[in-house]
Parts: sequence; structure tokens; C-alpha cells
Amino acid sequence: MSNQQKDIFISYCRRDIDKVKCFKKEIEDETLAQCWMDLEGIESGNPKFTKMIIHAINSCPVFLFMLSEASQQ
Repeated sequence: MSNQQKDIFISYCRRDIDKVKCFKKEIEDETLAQCWMDLEGIESGNPKFTKMIIHAINSCPVFLFMLSEASQQ
């Protein structure tokens, strides 16, 4: 994860990754906000994964939860 603070933390289901990446790009292109997703510099098997996720959530002023059928399962 970059040390640069991000504006929006995006929480999503991995099964929706392609849709969410498109949405992230659109947000960044239209608003110039910087979005954070868990694919930026960490892997879920990394022992620091949970700590990094919590830090990212606490550091971002906006938490965006991508609700989908997959995330509800």
C-alpha cells in the first residue's frame, strides 16, 4: 500500500472485482479523488493484511461499500 493518503476506501466482494475496478476508475477520472482497494500492495495471505485494512479504513474520509448479490452471499 502506498503511504499516500487516499480519499475513498472501497469495500467489495472479490467476485465483483471487474465491475468495481471500472467504478473506481470512473470515480477517479470524474472527481480526481484517490480510491483505495485491497489489491494495492498487499495480498490477503500477508500477515499484516488485517492491520493494513484497518489503517486504510481509518485513514480514508469516505468508506464506500459496494453492495451486490455476491457481497450479500
